[in-house]
Amino acid sequence: MCFNIVVIPYRKRVFDAEEIFNDVKYYMKTNPHGFSLHAVKQNNELTYRTVIAEEFIDKILKLKKLRLLHIHFRFATQGSISPDNTHMFPIVINDKTYYLSHNGIVYDFVDHGKYYYYFYHYLFKENNVTKVITEESKDNRSDTRKMAEDRKFHKALKDLINEKPRRFIRYLFNKGFYGVMFITSKDKIIAVSKDKPIQIYLHKDLLMMANTDLPLTKYKILTQYIMLRKSPYHGEIEDAIIMIDYSDKVDRIKVIKFRKKPKDLLKKKDSDDHINYYTIFYKGIDF
Repeated sequence: MCFNIVVIPYRKRVFDAEEIFNDVKYYMKTNPHGFSLHAVKQNNELTYRTVIAEEFIDKILKLKKLRLLHIHFRFATQGSISPDNTHMFPIVINDKTYYLSHNGIVYDFVDHGKYYYYFYHYLFKENNVTKVITEESKDNRSDTRKMAEDRKFHKALKDLINEKPRRFIRYLFNKGFYGVMFITSKDKIIAVSKDKPIQIYLHKDLLMMANTDLPLTKYKILTQYIMLRKSPYHGEIEDAIIMIDYSDKVDRIKVIKFRKKPKDLLKKKDSDDHINYYTIFYKGIDF
């Protein structure tokens, strides 16, 4: 379900989109229902979303001298196939725009009858997939779009940006959030994992975070260096929020790790027993 990746430069100031596109374009075939990007250059930002693969390829290959590239390819399980449901949903917090993409599901926003019906047909009658996805409904929005337009989510995200994660984590559990979500702006990256790991790579002097294994020929899995030596999965971060501040370079990576079922977290407002904080600096780390 969907392909999701964020790329920023490491050991260099900028990069061109074509440096990584050949490594990820395969996922357009397996996630054909929408293509989007958020790109940050030195002085401006660009967002683009479409359901036409050729248009997306033409747009992304023209992007040069980037400080950040955030890409999402959609595999539709909820909502119509349309540009409106294609990810990179904009959210304005404190006069700054953040762009959200998600691989997974938010169960509280799912039309469960259509969801399970869809998966039944996808597994056993693939020729019926498009018909099931596009059938008329009272609300043709995807579950991720509904979350991105939820004011309670905006308030929770604002708290998280201000490094007060409690309301945000509580929102994830209460709404049945599953998967990997990336939220990017012109100077911040927020990566969210719940019950699905985030893969972090160093490749071609680029730092990459993705929701799946990447077909890279030469890479190092960064988590063995920067985080989670206790993790049972080598090179993966799961049930965590990663916050990266970057401008000309990455100055800090902050990881907020939470437990799978923080019952006390949902009830208490004055305890951080179920949240562990890690602050990792690039300086002094040998990659």
